[in-house]
Amino acid sequence: MFEKNNSTLFTIFSFSVRKLFLLIIPTEIFGRMLDIELCANLLCEARKHLMLPHSSETDSLIHAFLKCEELLICLAGTQLQEPVKEKVDVLRHCLASEGYQQVANDGGWFQKIEHLSFKDKANFSTAVDSLANYFLTRKSC
Repeated sequence: MFEKNNSTLFTIFSFSVRKLFLLIIPTEIFGRMLDIELCANLLCEARKHLMLPHSSETDSLIHAFLKCEELLICLAGTQLQEPVKEKVDVLRHCLASEGYQQVANDGGWFQKIEHLSFKDKANFSTAVDSLANYFLTRKSC
């Protein structure tokens, strides 16, 4: 079974508010230019949550999923090169929670994580790591 603590539920709630904010802001304000630094930072945060040790693997994955969801919002409408697109598709596959019951506005992730195979978790972690390295090498110093 999964562990839910107040910190995780608060994080999910605060992310939902930020996601809503990003979706309602007119694109003219921010433009559709890809923010490489933001992508790199989000992926580094996700990667940090995936590193051992975990107090709870589910909580760690939820936090990584939240950062990756923010990344997918940033990447929306962006044309990606094939190796990057493949890794982003792995993230989309892991974050897709259709058919899973939501618990406290978690997007169905608690239930989805319980059903992720070891291979799916490994693919997700590898994709996060690869994308973090990709965006970090393109980030302006």
